[in-house]
Amino acid sequence: IPTTARVHARARARARAMETELSESSGSADEEDLEVQSGRRIPLEDLPPLPKRSAAYSSEPWMGVCIVFILSAMLIRATQGGGLRATVTLIWTEAAVAVLSMFYLLFG
Repeated sequence: IPTTARVHARARARARAMETELSESSGSADEEDLEVQSGRRIPLEDLPPLPKRSAAYSSEPWMGVCIVFILSAMLIRATQGGGLRATVTLIWTEAAVAVLSMFYLLFG
């Protein structure tokens, strides 16, 4: 099992090798790599286009909405029959918090 000192020594050796390799190389591709490594920004026009969104992109939030409403309705219905007044109030409060949290995640 390598010790922390060995791991750090290997990392420093790799970093020195990369610096040496970068300083010895020349050419336009290497210059572009140096620009990227030096922290300069890449223009949006140089990036590839984003992939098309699948149907799951819009169906996943709808599934979440259905789950929140169905579970809330089931819990409310289960406590309406004969639960204590405090239990019914707490379940309604919990359902309201769940719906408000869902709206915050979707539209917030």
